[in-house]
Amino acid sequence: MQDQINGILTLTINGAPVVVDVTVTLKTPIVPVPMPVVISPPTPIVQAVTHLVKATREGLVGQKTATGWVIDTVTPFVALPSTLALQKIVKVTNPLNGKSIVAKVLDVGPWNAHDDTYVFDDVRPQAESGTDTRGRKTNGAGIDLGEAVWNHLEMKDNSKVDWMFV
Repeated sequence: MQDQINGILTLTINGAPVVVDVTVTLKTPIVPVPMPVVISPPTPIVQAVTHLVKATREGLVGQKTATGWVIDTVTPFVALPSTLALQKIVKVTNPLNGKSIVAKVLDVGPWNAHDDTYVFDDVRPQAESGTDTRGRKTNGAGIDLGEAVWNHLEMKDNSKVDWMFV
């Protein structure tokens, strides 16, 4: 019997994350090696904050994002209203059908650029108030989805999604 290792591999291709399920079959069996026992203090459990917010479609194919990425229809990316979130990885789920995707934050928005308490804490998006920090009327969205994310989640309209950092 051959040993197999199963897992998820995250690669970066052209600056965008790609998540792949993998199974590796080893040609030689795994041989346990005695290791010294190291007792460490317990690591505190950090609960990831999940945000349920209205999502809109980015839709600016061919335009550049805040990171300089040229928007296409295949790269899974999102925009969050905090410059501090750029280049971070999020998991986005459509609660209506349970579909999820892992995406990279490659743009800032919708509406605001420094809504850090919403993005990093358990606070509602400022855009839900109906007005952004510059006085513009908003559509209440807390996340923009790139075309690949929108299509994978099978979004039909600007409905709600769950998102969290991974």
